[in-house]
Amino acid sequence: MGILADFDLTPSPGSTERALLAKRARRLAVRSSATSSGEGWLLSAQWATDNLERLAGVVPADLLIRREFSWRSTDPAVPISDRKPPGREHRPSATRILDSRGAALRLYLTILAVAHKAVRRTATPATDLPLMGDLGWVDLVAGRLKKQGAPRMAASDRDDRLRTVHAALRSLQAAGLIELPNDGKPKGTYEGFVPLREGGLLVPAAVRYTVPTAKNNPMSLPYTFISNGWVHLLEDSEIALLLMAACGLGSLTVPGLQPGWVAIPASTRLARYGLSRDTFDAHRMLRRFGLLDVYGVGRHDEDMSRVREFGTKEPQLHRLHLRREGFAERAFDVVPREVARRLKE
Repeated sequence: MGILADFDLTPSPGSTERALLAKRARRLAVRSSATSSGEGWLLSAQWATDNLERLAGVVPADLLIRREFSWRSTDPAVPISDRKPPGREHRPSATRILDSRGAALRLYLTILAVAHKAVRRTATPATDLPLMGDLGWVDLVAGRLKKQGAPRMAASDRDDRLRTVHAALRSLQAAGLIELPNDGKPKGTYEGFVPLREGGLLVPAAVRYTVPTAKNNPMSLPYTFISNGWVHLLEDSEIALLLMAACGLGSLTVPGLQPGWVAIPASTRLARYGLSRDTFDAHRMLRRFGLLDVYGVGRHDEDMSRVREFGTKEPQLHRLHLRREGFAERAFDVVPREVARRLKE
């Protein structure tokens, strides 16, 4: 299976994919002049990653996440189809806050990462970081840059990022993932926010977040997902799919499935993970980034012109395998390279 997974028969990108790739490339590019189209996300992501390293604490090997973040334990009581996942109110936290234009998912995972570094310094993870200050939450998220040309310019758009953080915190509050003790006050509404457990609104009562231990049977991503910038440069859909592969609940036992591989049926993907077919298609770029092995048995490619495996068998489930070693590479090097490479095909 591992050898077959290395072959890539994906056809050249169609018009829709090419447009999305071009938009992503512009987002990553750094403007060399006022008329250039780059948004400087790459520079901002590097800045945010460097700032996280400045925080005191011990860098753990893994980012531990309770499976309830990605997985709901029961089917929602609503009709679903493979083209349309359940509404946000019926999804687990990870896909409830999924937003291609927002920062809620990235911010919450960063909050967990900060808690992991701080856990050996304090009994409970404190959010004593200010939103601004000399080093604050606005410095731990990436965003579009107005002024570019040197790394220090990434610090110049803090007011814009503050608005991004405010919007993300509102989304997290609505999902039951944080509390805002100062909500309703004329000043300091977002200061001192309190992280809540990963299950969010699917947890019967609001429970303060604590770093999970082995007894919680958490899923995990290598901490290099954070420290090498992947959290900033991956799309929300790609992060959600990685979390599903890491969680693995609901995987079928199928012949030839090796340890570490999962085969999630479409009904489970939709009902329990809240992932649509379009979101699941994120596996194509994740494979190119070296973060996911994908093996499709008897699968046709997108243009239906080639078959991944010889024979007349009906297509079967994709098998997915999280490539933990892939996160050791720097997202700042891999993502721009692979996006550009795909655009040239």
